[in-house]
Amino acid sequence: MEQKMAIKLHPKHSGRKIVTRSKTTYKSLSKSSKTGYVQQHESRVQHKWSLVFDWDDEVLKHYEEPEGFEFEYEGEPSAYFPDFMLYMKNGEIDYIEIKPKRQLMKPLVQERLKVIGDYIQCLGFGFRVLTEQDLPFGQIGLSNLRRLKWIKLDHKKTKVELQKYLPCGDTTFANLTEEVGSQKLVMALMAEKYLNFDISAPICNTTVLTVNKEKIYV
Repeated sequence: MEQKMAIKLHPKHSGRKIVTRSKTTYKSLSKSSKTGYVQQHESRVQHKWSLVFDWDDEVLKHYEEPEGFEFEYEGEPSAYFPDFMLYMKNGEIDYIEIKPKRQLMKPLVQERLKVIGDYIQCLGFGFRVLTEQDLPFGQIGLSNLRRLKWIKLDHKKTKVELQKYLPCGDTTFANLTEEVGSQKLVMALMAEKYLNFDISAPICNTTVLTVNKEKIYV
């Protein structure tokens, strides 16, 4: 489904074409639930991190392949294109580099990223290097994030309409589904974080759901 989406670059995109190693097709396309733009990712790790950024309440918006930076490296002009730009809840802007752990072990890569990080931080922005080992969720959690993201993009209920279906107390996925008459409605409540649950465990009939009081009427 993701491979058939039309690409509309976000306004801050560098314009750099992201392709697979075969240089013929895009690695993956994924629509962000926070910006509505279809993102292009050149690695599975980037795609997984985009799911995390979509879910993370501390990240207001995230854009892939933003405009780059020009800086001096080893006495020569050089250019750097971050993998992501994050608008954070605390008002800061963070630039993110996604690297496989094995590449990050190389001294030359570490040296260049330190120069880049120091330069970006001098400009007043944050800079982070993230690997597959830094992901806060395993495969089950990431699968849940992917599923819930598409529910969030697809459902048409307003916040007020959704909150009418909240349970009075703790319940299970099966019980709430029976009460409201729709699994999709329950999943929408979960996707919008009106219900707390264990994101790292499989979502099933016995999944325990509790009302997230911090999100109600927000």
